Amino acid sequence: MRDMLKWRDEYAVGLPEIDAQHRYFLSLLEELDTLSEAVVSDRVARQILREVDRYAYYHFNSEEVLMGIYRYPDVENQKRDHFNLLQVLDKKICDFRHQGTTVGPLVEFLGRWFFSHINEDDRELARFIIRARSERRGVNVP
Repeated sequence: MRDMLKWRDEYAVGLPEIDAQHRYFLSLLEELDTLSEAVVSDRVARQILREVDRYAYYHFNSEEVLMGIYRYPDVENQKRDHFNLLQVLDKKICDFRHQGTTVGPLVEFLGRWFFSHINEDDRELARFIIRARSERRGVNVP
């Protein structure tokens, strides 16, 4: 997993704002992976997990705003998927805090989710927005 957590151009979806967010999120996972044996008493691991959790909320909100601006037809399914993932993420972080597990399994989960999210959802969204931008479609697009 460790090698996959380094940003590669192949991970880009073609929207600079989303690619920058993905790059940052992946850097958090990479940092967390260096602490894969960390337990709940590890202050740095707890801080990174808080940032991962906050950033996931921020990232999904950013995507949903773009979906609204460009009238993405699958917005409701995407919102549901985002909500569901955030619930799972919160539970896994809670398990880490209360059950004393290491962060390694959480990094594995987040890595699998990250690449699935990019390949299954964000590439399609990016194609839609890039096409809408080229056709100058969207809410309040000059």
